[in-house]
Amino acid sequence: MLCMTIIFMWIFCFYNDSKARKLDFCIKLPIFVLIPSIIMYNSFKSLAIPLFFGALLFIAFTPCYSQINVGSLEFPSFKPGEFDKGDLAKFKETTTVFVYRDSDKADLNLWKKELGKVWDVTDLEFMSYSQYASAKIEGDHSYMTMGGIIKVSNNSTFTHIYLNLWMAIKGKKKTFARIELSPEFKTYNEFYDKLMWKKDEEKEAATKYLYSEAKFFNWYLGYIRNAMHEVSSLLKAEKYRGLFIHKEVKNLELLKKDTLFIPDYALIEYNKWNGKEDERIDIVKVMKKYPYPYKVIEDDALKTRLLDSTKTTYYLSYIKSSADKFVNIVEGKTGTFMYCKYVAMSYYLKEKDIETLIKAMKTK
Repeated sequence: MLCMTIIFMWIFCFYNDSKARKLDFCIKLPIFVLIPSIIMYNSFKSLAIPLFFGALLFIAFTPCYSQINVGSLEFPSFKPGEFDKGDLAKFKETTTVFVYRDSDKADLNLWKKELGKVWDVTDLEFMSYSQYASAKIEGDHSYMTMGGIIKVSNNSTFTHIYLNLWMAIKGKKKTFARIELSPEFKTYNEFYDKLMWKKDEEKEAATKYLYSEAKFFNWYLGYIRNAMHEVSSLLKAEKYRGLFIHKEVKNLELLKKDTLFIPDYALIEYNKWNGKEDERIDIVKVMKKYPYPYKVIEDDALKTRLLDSTKTTYYLSYIKSSADKFVNIVEGKTGTFMYCKYVAMSYYLKEKDIETLIKAMKTK
């Protein structure tokens, strides 16, 4: 039974995953699963099966991942989903409507200017949520709108909120990209209350809430601009990027001679038991093994710095999405995502995250 399960997993990997993931799986399977399981089975038969499944979990969560999904699936699994070439061609002929939040209205001209600089895969227009809610969805337009998903599993609830790029083709919603957002805990609860167990005609209140009262740690122009630059570049090149299969290590040697800016909100120590976000991690302890320059920066100061085209800014883009976290390093001027790391079932920045980054820097 053990051998049959291993063979099945190996075949599953080859038919359902990327080349990099296949290679990673094939290397790790004998080392961490097959050989130890055989040894344990011969010596301690009762422990062989727990070891086997524990090792599979180890394999599943060791690669690095991204905060951005570019592919045909709104709710990503281990693959981002391949585009239908005809759908992608239709998308490139559209005008993309970016639906902005109420809080963006005061600086709307700046949003138009900055996003217009980086979004060149289609034409770009802007629309308030109230305008969008009453507008007719048109086939010659694509839309960048906020959305979310709620999963209930084993009495646990997982809520993910994100920006979704989509268009209607033959009456069906076709997704092209998803940008993960990092809400405050209160926003998770409010979104859940307004969406879960509601009738379809009542669910608009949940989306309206996202555009008005909801609070997000990473909803600021510099981050949205850099994320949209990444999406635009990938779509133009017709390349995929998965939340759960993408690995990125690029130009990390530049960090050794420059300052890594850590936004103040990344220091929040989220309490998974009561949802409180009023404690802070000890950043000196977390960064104690990091031998290069770093600086904690106030959120407003980082937002201002990212809009200064004269300054190169390497910053830590931290996102907590439900019970998962994403730790990325981004170069703010060009929008280049230099490093991507995903960890399941983890709620705040830890020493291990920085140690993993250091290892990646040493290999470059």
